[in-house]
Amino acid sequence: MVLQSLVNLYEVLSAKDKVDKLGWAKSKASYGLIIDENGVLTNVISLKTTDKSGKKEIASQISLPMPVKRAVNISANFLYDTASYLFGNDRKGKPERNKLCFEESKRLHQKLLADDDSTAAKAILLYYENIDIDNIESYLVDIGCNENVITDIFKNSANLVFMPLGKLATDYADICNCWNKHYSKSESETEICLVTGKKLPVSRLHPVIKGVRGGQSMGTSLVSFNAPAFESFDKSQGNNSPVSEYAAFAYTTALNYLLSESEYVNYFGDTTVVCWTEDDNEGCQDIFADFFGNSDELKQKDLWNVIKKLSMGQSVEWNSIPINPEVKFYILGLSPNAARLSVRFFLVNSFGNFMKNVVKHEENMRIDIPKFLQSTHFPAWKVLRETVNQNSKNKSAKPQLAGNYIYSILTGYKYPATLYDNIMIRIKAERDVNAEREAIRAAVIKAFLNRNYPEYKEVLTVSINNDTNNQAYNLGRLFSILEEIQSVANPTINSTIKDRYFSSASSTPAAIFPFLLDLAQKHIKKIRTDNPGFCIAKQKEITDILSKFEESFPARMTMQEKGAFQIGYYHQVQKRYTKNLLRKVNRQITS
Repeated sequence: MVLQSLVNLYEVLSAKDKVDKLGWAKSKASYGLIIDENGVLTNVISLKTTDKSGKKEIASQISLPMPVKRAVNISANFLYDTASYLFGNDRKGKPERNKLCFEESKRLHQKLLADDDSTAAKAILLYYENIDIDNIESYLVDIGCNENVITDIFKNSANLVFMPLGKLATDYADICNCWNKHYSKSESETEICLVTGKKLPVSRLHPVIKGVRGGQSMGTSLVSFNAPAFESFDKSQGNNSPVSEYAAFAYTTALNYLLSESEYVNYFGDTTVVCWTEDDNEGCQDIFADFFGNSDELKQKDLWNVIKKLSMGQSVEWNSIPINPEVKFYILGLSPNAARLSVRFFLVNSFGNFMKNVVKHEENMRIDIPKFLQSTHFPAWKVLRETVNQNSKNKSAKPQLAGNYIYSILTGYKYPATLYDNIMIRIKAERDVNAEREAIRAAVIKAFLNRNYPEYKEVLTVSINNDTNNQAYNLGRLFSILEEIQSVANPTINSTIKDRYFSSASSTPAAIFPFLLDLAQKHIKKIRTDNPGFCIAKQKEITDILSKFEESFPARMTMQEKGAFQIGYYHQVQKRYTKNLLRKVNRQITS
């Protein structure tokens, strides 16, 4: 299903001339080798360009013949390669191997260009006869190459491209035809392709995928067999799962195209997520990237209105692109696994249905937040950040957790238990966090309990619930009231009841709350004379909450009850801040 969807995408992209034709691929090119009609290397020019910041030079991406797949084997590329193959030297202390690489490159070009009588083709063949690989470094100096370029060529294995008569070799139609003719010839067995359903030559080794975070720089494989244990019926390599050469090229080209479009790639832990539509509608990809990215608050408001309309089946426009909610949308999550890729998830649905699940998630996460916080949307990366100790060297969320969290958002399934557990661990370990992080943690707990434990749905509302009889929730509210009383009685205290008793109060209420209530009465007695109105109001709130308990405080609370405790505490704190803000505003108005 994954390969078939990518092949279909390739055909759509190919019709729009967005991807290379069969046998060609975008490859890095750092330097061009200028050779004259006699095959003499006359100059080395830079083909590099600047990155998006405009500060760093990077290799250009040029359409070149499909690169070979190699690890330790010697196999040459046509018309371009590293210094080992084109200069027979790489400064790595393996002269014998470098000579073999050079000879392999020479053999390949002699084979493919044998029937091409053009001046450009003859110049490339003469190059292999003229170049002195034993003295190549001094020769490069003689033709004007500086040490930085020479070091980059040899030490960094930069790709070099033939430029006969000053033009890229790929600009010559006859040379390109030589490659196309060679690539179309196949000595592979023909079998029924599992992707296209047609009888075609089978690809023994599939092209590599580049751009997956954590994957090997030379590329990684989505489909491969590298040991007899993975083979069956004496079928080796690609014959285990017959995928035609065309399908292998098509799916890898489409996936590499998606991964090269950085604005459409999202990272969650070690999971790289790409998405596309069956008709290559970039507007859908933009919405997905903007929602899971870190767009500004103004854009988020517009985006949220668009998502709501899509979830209700209405057609919309985003970035001036019309979007049909019925269009089929694909989401692929990939993670590195040694020299191969693991598929974390592959989701297919209409774009409108995905947006319905996004709306459900946002409603689950919706909670009262302090007025000074600008955004009511908490991006996935901020949520995942709250599961990790920010003082540790590795601040990334656990890979499996990150993937599962995104999966739950997009499918509407239950949130992963590890998300809740890790949030609770961080709450217990970290007391002093800012308002935004506290709001995120409360929102996650509320969302988790609402979705995974429906019995809490009526209890855990967006704002404070004064009518519920849920003990855990009311205990959280009660703790917040007791904390407020202490802060008024002792405004300069260094260690509050939250610092000392929050964790134990949410775990073993029966052992802690009698003591805290007794302590609160002492605090009230201390401030009753100076602040009688406050004391009466707090006594009433305590009485109202205690009246909801038919029996004594529970001896212990479950992890879910601890979460309800956290939400009750958070809601009561937000109510307190809201009242204080209203009082401040009223004082300003009257003055």
